[in-house]
Amino acid sequence: MGAGASAAAQKPEWKHVYCAMVHGDVKDVKEAMPMVMERATGEVKPDVEGVPAFGVLGEATNFPNDAAKEYMKNKLSWFCLYDDREAMAKRQGPHDEWCGRFNDYCAHGDLMKDFECSYTGFVDYLGKPGSTTSDNFYMMGSFKCKGEDEVKVAMDTIKAHADDMVANEDGAVGCLLIPPASHDSDMEMVYECEKEDLDKLHVTYLLAFKDTAAWDAHQAKENWGPFLYKLVDQIEDVENDIKIQLWFDRAITLTAGSEYKPKAEEKTDEKKEEAPKTEEKTEEAPKDEKKEEGAAEAPKDEKKEEKKEFVPPPRALAAAIKKVDKHAIKELKAFKDPPKSVQNVVAAACLILSDKKTETPPDWTACKKTISAGRFVDDVKNYVNKPAIDLKATAKKLEGIVSQEGFTVEAVEKESKAAAPLCRWVLAINDWCKAAA
Repeated sequence: MGAGASAAAQKPEWKHVYCAMVHGDVKDVKEAMPMVMERATGEVKPDVEGVPAFGVLGEATNFPNDAAKEYMKNKLSWFCLYDDREAMAKRQGPHDEWCGRFNDYCAHGDLMKDFECSYTGFVDYLGKPGSTTSDNFYMMGSFKCKGEDEVKVAMDTIKAHADDMVANEDGAVGCLLIPPASHDSDMEMVYECEKEDLDKLHVTYLLAFKDTAAWDAHQAKENWGPFLYKLVDQIEDVENDIKIQLWFDRAITLTAGSEYKPKAEEKTDEKKEEAPKTEEKTEEAPKDEKKEEGAAEAPKDEKKEEKKEFVPPPRALAAAIKKVDKHAIKELKAFKDPPKSVQNVVAAACLILSDKKTETPPDWTACKKTISAGRFVDDVKNYVNKPAIDLKATAKKLEGIVSQEGFTVEAVEKESKAAAPLCRWVLAINDWCKAAA
């Protein structure tokens, strides 16, 4: 999934290719990484046919929970794409020779124990042509769908999103879409089971970007939220059926015939090219001295130089959004004098949706007016898609009301089952905002 200067001239198209994805448990990540790179560069050499791409994901750098972090500790991940099974079989010799040498880097010195083949089989692959350097960003997601019809919807949704991403974002590199193992894989040999016993409902996908900044920009797009929620609609239990959410922010992607050039080499070249400019600046030194005599140079705006860290919405928020519906809101509108806990929940929701100038919770009359508007439920569901949400300011606004006694899903549900889903949404928004504060 490489991206180069010629990407604009060639429109990327989906390819149905054979993929081998591996997670290797190693003694030392830094020592083992060059060996994986040797394998990658050896597979995409100009004289090797049938290998369109090799992705060295490296070590995961962001995890959904502590269990995933512990499981992925000291693991290197990579995948290789082949035109078909025959192309992979032709590379078996070099692969076996490399494995023999890599065995010394394995955590237990045992490939059978230290190598996890997470997938081997056909996948759909969309990638911009050309080569890339290091520091690519990959997001890997995996989830279990409700049924086989939902699997198709999920895969079509991912493809459509990737098409739009690759066509319209300079920082996008590509997408790897892995279907359930039962579709067209050889995982029965890995698991030593019958073909019909393979998984039918899990979908895995990787989105690739030139760097972390491109990933951050992608998440700020208006279509990112709707894409995620459409995937969530294909899932039965958000808390348990989203299986993997991993980030790899120091990945390397190589495509057929490309030559890997480390970042260090690029920086050296840039310095060589900029050398004449440095000499010119030395000659102009007197001008700088005069400037210093006249007035001190204006201080830099440190705030502008700060890199704003993106804080992704928590899983609980996606689950909460699904529960808020028009029937529940209709019940809330019927209250003339609701219990204090119910009023607080609705007031907090209205406060979240209000403009920046509103800092105090509205009274029940104002709340009823807001929730009676036909767009209230849509505003709740689409809140995370709003541009430039000030998470810190929202956390500050909510601080006083959500800390009141009885502001829990359990307590609110005893007073009104209709208010409980909205309470869950408010608390999820609050958790999201506090994470950024």
